[in-house]
Amino acid sequence: MRAVAELALRPFLKSIDQGAATTVFAATAPAGQVNGGEFYYDCNEQGSAEESKRRGLGRRLWRMSEKFCAGFF
Repeated sequence: MRAVAELALRPFLKSIDQGAATTVFAATAPAGQVNGGEFYYDCNEQGSAEESKRRGLGRRLWRMSEKFCAGFF
């Protein structure tokens, strides 16, 4: 069963090198080539979802996260 799953998923997965490429690119790019605070995918800058820019939604998520984590810290 595992072999079938791996075979079916292989076209959608990346190798270790491919998976690390964007992180390595962002960490080693010359100053000015990478914009800090932006999202990158496959070594290319990508726009973020509109929801990620909604300040009120961010505050709500922060409050919920504090509630959920309160018992752990």
